[in-house]
Amino acid sequence: MPSDVFTPNPPANPLNVLIAPTDLGALSATEVAQHVGSGVTSVIRDAQVSIAPISAGGPGTAALFDGSTITCPTVTASGRLTEATYVLSGDTAIIDAATCLGEEELTPGTADSYGLGVLIADAQTRGASRALIALNGCTVDDGGAGILVALAAPPLDAAGHTLPKGGKALERVADFDTAKVNVPAGAMDWMFVGGQPFAEAPGMEQLRAFTGVGESTPNLAIAPTWLSTVFHAGPEHVTLLTVDELVAGLDVSALLADSPNLAISTGGAAEALRRSAPESTTVAGINLPEATPQALEEAGAQVAADYLRISTDQG
Repeated sequence: MPSDVFTPNPPANPLNVLIAPTDLGALSATEVAQHVGSGVTSVIRDAQVSIAPISAGGPGTAALFDGSTITCPTVTASGRLTEATYVLSGDTAIIDAATCLGEEELTPGTADSYGLGVLIADAQTRGASRALIALNGCTVDDGGAGILVALAAPPLDAAGHTLPKGGKALERVADFDTAKVNVPAGAMDWMFVGGQPFAEAPGMEQLRAFTGVGESTPNLAIAPTWLSTVFHAGPEHVTLLTVDELVAGLDVSALLADSPNLAISTGGAAEALRRSAPESTTVAGINLPEATPQALEEAGAQVAADYLRISTDQG
């Protein structure tokens, strides 16, 4: 902690501090919270710190939403039979792609997103009209073609033959067979959070050329975006969200049930906390150009010192 940080005597009653950050860089939300908490207690040694990591954009995203947890049989990216869960919240199915397809590392161009499409189709039969798919942590690189196969719209080569699974085969893609496509599922609203373009993955140059979907679109959103455009004559029913945009819209009121004196968070989570916090809770956001353990501890110490300074100034 810098030597010029003002640290007045702590209040008579222990300070109740909530730390509820998202992932930052290579650090998980839990690691971020722990480092920030260390900084807080370096200034306010008797602070009662509780952490509530918000893992969003990848595994753990579905758990952030209230709703029914649905489990159904499907397959991993390698084709192995498995069971996967998603959350059905109202008319929205929230699915963690990495959790559904598995996090195993496969040879580029061989992974298959079919299992994700199985969950989407299942959700539609249960009343979902929107699919929110968290992509971070998922390394499947078939451009979402497997999702369309699960919706009965397989990719075809120039001769009209069905292509095998995996992105490598998409180097020959010329069309998708929509004669028997699952229209209700394909016409849903699609929301993709996070994800990588995997622009260099096998078959993606040809898939993007055929679909007309730009290089900034996450890999698994390519084929679904094309299908939605076919149904709706435009991409208006596909939304690409950053993790901050997703988190900013969450209902985090349950995290504030104990009315902490100070709540510390990052990015969109800080915005969500400010929206729900009672007047007695001060919400502080941490924004760092580079999230390192030392920087986070210093930021936590600074927030604690600033809180004490303001509390002292106000009497």
